[in-house]
Amino acid sequence: MTELANRAAVALSTISRLEHGLMRPRASLLGLIAYALDPDDPAPIRDQLVAATGTSLAPEGRLTARGRARRVARGVANGDVPLPTEVRERIAAHEAADEAHAAATRLLARADDPTALAEAGRLLEEARRLRAVAGPPVVVQAGARRVVYGWSAP
Repeated sequence: MTELANRAAVALSTISRLEHGLMRPRASLLGLIAYALDPDDPAPIRDQLVAATGTSLAPEGRLTARGRARRVARGVANGDVPLPTEVRERIAAHEAADEAHAAATRLLARADDPTALAEAGRLLEEARRLRAVAGPPVVVQAGARRVVYGWSAP
């Protein structure tokens, strides 16, 4: 239950009250729970949850969206709220390309060693290949915090 609350960026008490039928959920809350369960395709789960709630669905409040957005931003920044698989894979490819590029740069400092130069060339080629797989830079914006993956030289 704690993991679901973290992944959905909601309070544990909210999940508990839902589970025990002590609160009327809003559609936005059900959307967050669906996304926490399947970030790649939350729509079917959200639709099932909304349908199961029926007439008990609470109306959206004016301040609800802003408060939820802040909690989700914190959850993304902390790594609690999951990102879709495609985004995670692209970020991993950019990070691996950055590591290969940094290793090649360190090896280039030993320009008098032919094996170091050959390894640096191999690592730079690997970094280029990974950049091609990763595609354009990935920007993850969570509130005021902005992280860009893929800005180092290819």
